[in-house]
Amino acid sequence: MIGYAGVIFFLIIIFIGIFLLQVYLSKSVNAWFGLILPISSLAVSLLTIMGMAGYNAHLRAGTTDVSREGAAAIVHAMAPIMNSVPSLITPIILIFLMMNIPTLIFVAIYATFRVRQNRRRNIGNIEFHDI
Repeated sequence: MIGYAGVIFFLIIIFIGIFLLQVYLSKSVNAWFGLILPISSLAVSLLTIMGMAGYNAHLRAGTTDVSREGAAAIVHAMAPIMNSVPSLITPIILIFLMMNIPTLIFVAIYATFRVRQNRRRNIGNIEFHDI
């Protein structure tokens, strides 16, 4: 049986592996390979937001056929609160921002290695022209 330390260690290994994969893809000759993880991360965050919007629409419609009785009572009690626009938009914006933290990290890694690679390529071109 794996304890909390084992799970945390496993997650750290996964994150390091994803980080190294992004570094490897960013260093590749084809510039599009380095954008695979940022685009997929952005897609996951957009799918999450669309799922939240669909779930909120489901709750606002008052359909409780999927819910249990206890959850249905909570939904009906919170209906006036959930129908206000700020209460719908604020969590969506916050979750979108939190879900895009990996996207920003991936883009920063991509930009760092792309700038380095372009700088080395330009230095190589300058040395070739000087000869």
